[in-house]
Amino acid sequence: MKRTYGEIASDIILVLIRPIVTFFLRREIKVIHSGDIIPRNAEPFIVISNHFNSWDAFVLSKNIKKSI
Repeated sequence: MKRTYGEIASDIILVLIRPIVTFFLRREIKVIHSGDIIPRNAEPFIVISNHFNSWDAFVLSKNIKKSI
């Protein structure tokens, strides 16, 4: 399947923003996760979050390389 312009732009933005978010994430909260990082070519899956705090989306994007 061919990737759309929006998917490519999203990937570029994530590459640029990820180091900044990781820096702030380390300052604010300590995240411990188990299991592997989900690769880009993974099968579809469901993400369930309990909304622990406002950093949830960033924690997920750090450990899931696939577009959510």
